[in-house]
Amino acid sequence: MPLLKGTKWQPKVKLPTSLDRNSEIFVIRFTKEAFQSIDEYYDRLDLYRSRCWTCAATKKSKLTYEEALLSEKMAKLKKRMSKNASKKKELSDRQSAKKVVKFPKEFAVPILTKIQFSTKNLNELIDDLKSYLINKAARGRTNGLPSKSTLKSFISNATERHRYRNSPFIIKKAYAKKFNLTLKEMPKKLLAAHQDHLQKLKKSNSSMKRKADSNSNSKRKTLKANGKQVRKIDKKKVKDVKLKKVRKKSKSDKKDKDKHGKKDKASKKDKNKTSKKDKKEILVEWPIPSRDGDPLPLILGDLLMSWKFLNTFGKCLKLYPFPFEHFQLAMSQSDLTNGSALCDLIVHSFTCLLSILFNEIPDDFQSKENLRNYRVINNHNWERAVVIYLHGLRESDAVINIPECIRNLMDSNCSRFSFSLSSFEARVQLLKVLTDLVVESVTIRQCLDDAVDDLHDLKRTWRVEKADVMRRLKENKSASKLDESIESENIGSGGDSSFDNKENEPAENEKKPIPVDREFEEQQLKRKETRFLNATSFQTSFLRHPYIGRDSSNRTYWFFDGSHAIGRLYVEDGDGQWTYYCTPKEVDTLILHLKSKGLKNENEKELYTNLLRDKENLSMTMQKHIDDIRRLTECRHSVRLQTILRDKPYLGYVNKYVNE
Repeated sequence: MPLLKGTKWQPKVKLPTSLDRNSEIFVIRFTKEAFQSIDEYYDRLDLYRSRCWTCAATKKSKLTYEEALLSEKMAKLKKRMSKNASKKKELSDRQSAKKVVKFPKEFAVPILTKIQFSTKNLNELIDDLKSYLINKAARGRTNGLPSKSTLKSFISNATERHRYRNSPFIIKKAYAKKFNLTLKEMPKKLLAAHQDHLQKLKKSNSSMKRKADSNSNSKRKTLKANGKQVRKIDKKKVKDVKLKKVRKKSKSDKKDKDKHGKKDKASKKDKNKTSKKDKKEILVEWPIPSRDGDPLPLILGDLLMSWKFLNTFGKCLKLYPFPFEHFQLAMSQSDLTNGSALCDLIVHSFTCLLSILFNEIPDDFQSKENLRNYRVINNHNWERAVVIYLHGLRESDAVINIPECIRNLMDSNCSRFSFSLSSFEARVQLLKVLTDLVVESVTIRQCLDDAVDDLHDLKRTWRVEKADVMRRLKENKSASKLDESIESENIGSGGDSSFDNKENEPAENEKKPIPVDREFEEQQLKRKETRFLNATSFQTSFLRHPYIGRDSSNRTYWFFDGSHAIGRLYVEDGDGQWTYYCTPKEVDTLILHLKSKGLKNENEKELYTNLLRDKENLSMTMQKHIDDIRRLTECRHSVRLQTILRDKPYLGYVNKYVNE
């Protein structure tokens, strides 16, 4: 099990015995721990996701709980693999030893005499030995001769060869004694190179020994004398050490001035190094987002985009806005096979889309008469209307990408789409196809044009108001400067000039502008600017919902804000998979992660600024989402009503735009 602060962690899996059948339980996937309260569940999840765990096998630190478990499993597998490899090596060594023992003595002596001081390659030498043995055998008998593999193993065990160019094979003394061989001296051609190689080996070995001795001496105990650390000295060498100290004192007096200057420079360098180390921040790792089990991560993006379209263009579609969680639960209904009616939320969302499509039938459609029969679409005929419109698309020249799970509706044999029998993927893909068709309709295009015109009008009015305020402030400033100049002239001149000024006073008062309070005008301008920015952001989100930003690893971050804001920060990978952050702590760690990386990438810099801008709104919506779940668990309604509010909140939906 993983370690937490040096101690093994043992999760408590057991539940209390006093539990009702209708009581809620929150279970962690990888530990199978169960909790009755949400606060305890989220606290434990935060603990498992935090990087404070260490692997018990490899002692790796700064891991999550799941990463520590995976590292332990991998360590166990490596141990098993190493054991199997060691066993195989032992078996191979035993087999090679048996081969050497079984090597016949008749061939050993001629082979060793042939090998001694030869500079050939091993493969060439084996080929020569094989031909030599065949020629030497009586009348070409080759049955009892050793094979190439046995010769190779025998040569590797019986000889030595140093690592330098054209090095000769040298027989070992043990094998020479075993086979009673008289070893000859090395020839003069090879002896010089061999001796040079041996001298180089001695030098390298001596340098390695010196390093080892210096390391061992540094580890010895040191004595403190005269404020300096001095090593232990033998009694015989005390006199030499004293003489050296006397000589060093005379030299040290001369070098004191130079040392003081060098010390000041060294102290400055040390300060600069410490300041640089303080500036370096520790890298915060990317927080791992969570994902739902019910909706597939690839389909979740299509469902989110279609929900955003239905909520933003609700007035054009005559569809009252609704939260995403209700829509997700309604789309993933599984208890409709018993013949129970569909909820109003699904019926109204599909009928509103189909009514726009049937009102604007293109000229390419061949079966216009069949489509005109469905002028009024309701909960009885919308499933059949879907199939008829798709048949019309097939006959026309329109090019649309329809996924595989809905292609059966395009067949002529199909007469009706059954929402209750279809899968969750098919429902979402059908809704996506219908939204893509409605986006290209005339009503939506007109709605977008109106939004663009409103945005231009807002900008125009803002420019006019700002210019008017700035003009008034400038006039007031110039008038105040004129008054100050006139007063200074009056003070400098005599009484006659005062009489002339009194005559000109009414004319000047007529030309003077109305006095303006500068602070009040600036405050009003700031208020108008905030209103203008809020209005423009709403209009731009209406036209196109912008994502918050992109990561260096090509991950896009989405926050769906509006009347029914989702309390989650969604993350889309490069593969199209969707995950999310649901707590303010995770958003804070993400901001710290981006800051610790240095913000060198332009995309990450933009993401960092946008997250800081929307941090308060994100944390508020996330906390509200957590509080709503807590209220549902703590409410004092009956068990039946609690299950309806928790599992089927979409049953209370009412479309208020229908009557309008």
